[in-house]
Amino acid sequence: GPLGAGKTTFVQGLGSGMQVEGKVTSPTYIIARVHDSTVGGPDLVHVDAYRLEDDLDLETIDLDAGLDESVTV
Repeated sequence: GPLGAGKTTFVQGLGSGMQVEGKVTSPTYIIARVHDSTVGGPDLVHVDAYRLEDDLDLETIDLDAGLDESVTV
């Protein structure tokens, strides 16, 4: 979605429901931020896909590496 559409607000609610560590903020400067579960559930990976320019960028951050242990948004 466009800037200001509420993507981070959505992920904050998801993170709250998943009981992850720390405040969920926009990963604008680091592309992807991992929030660890506090209850032994899956971790939450919050990605700023808005900044990805092509498939090579997507491969570089290797999002599929932890798909078995995390939820990626």
